[in-house]
Amino acid sequence: MVSRHSSMTWRTLGFQAFLLIALAPALLADSAGWAAKADHHRGQNGQRFRYNCGAGGVLYKAWGTDVYTDDSSVCTAAVHAGLITLNTGGSVVIEIRPGRESYVGYLRNGVRTGSYDRWSGSFVFTGERAVNNVPSTTNWGTTASNHRGQNGQRFTYNCPGNGSPHNVWGTGIYTDDSSVCTAAVHHGLIGFNGGSVAIEIRPGQSSYRGSNHRDVQSLNFGAFSGSFMFLQ
Repeated sequence: MVSRHSSMTWRTLGFQAFLLIALAPALLADSAGWAAKADHHRGQNGQRFRYNCGAGGVLYKAWGTDVYTDDSSVCTAAVHAGLITLNTGGSVVIEIRPGRESYVGYLRNGVRTGSYDRWSGSFVFTGERAVNNVPSTTNWGTTASNHRGQNGQRFTYNCPGNGSPHNVWGTGIYTDDSSVCTAAVHHGLIGFNGGSVAIEIRPGQSSYRGSNHRDVQSLNFGAFSGSFMFLQ
């Protein structure tokens, strides 16, 4: 991997080249990959942008800890900050900040960031929770029970088209062994033609109430160990 040069001329040329590429629609913040940086937002201090980091990511260069240089890989910095992992990826939100006099690198969450002196722009991650991607093997029988106990964590599920209903327990808040995609139909978010939905893991409830909605009959249940609800 090419080492970081200390020459400001090299970095300026690199920024100009990236800026030209970043103007293309494919590199908007909401479709960013693991190599995407934030330096094309330099000077937009206080503005927030969402970056989507695909599952199975690749680490790139990043400088700083908690406050990162704006030419750092946003997704790599997000792993360093403990917001997402390489395997699952996820969606993160950054806030643009002014440059700093220095940045301190640190080994954290399997990522070693570099230290650097004065730089012209920075970013930090906001308090908004990351939404982790679930591998694309999601099908209509997939449940959220493998995330039991990860309360407050958020995950996206991609439900393929031509779905068929599976068992669901609850209304509004569902047992974590319910079919996520079927529950999403019951909740009114998608149809059996599929779609992408996001859930938040919740603790178990003392009871779950079934109901009939959008041609899906969810069932009643008593106390159970884990739950989820939809973000929408």
